[in-house]
Amino acid sequence: LVGDHAVLNDSFWASPATVRFGIGDHQQGIDELRAWRATQGPLNGRSVQNTRITTFGTDTAVVTTLFRYPGRTVVGRQSQTWIRMPTGWRIVSAHVSEIDPDDRLAGIMGATDG
Repeated sequence: LVGDHAVLNDSFWASPATVRFGIGDHQQGIDELRAWRATQGPLNGRSVQNTRITTFGTDTAVVTTLFRYPGRTVVGRQSQTWIRMPTGWRIVSAHVSEIDPDDRLAGIMGATDG
């Protein structure tokens, strides 16, 4: 999926109600999200840990994960709400943020002092 904008875009609900909060950006609606994604290059080398998928019935899931990029000290956090649509599973809401490695979650990602 690295840099595959079509697959990433298709993972989101094609609706004006779709929301994505990024680290330094915010898209409201699939059109804004697609326009933003078109300006983004690939983010290579991301490692993920502590991915959790929690389902609510058979048609709703919340996915959370922690991530890191090589050479960066911050710990990334990502959450997505997925809904089963007639066309398959789609993200209806997503949030991405970063925290300082001194935060208590940094230990989960293997950060070290110094």
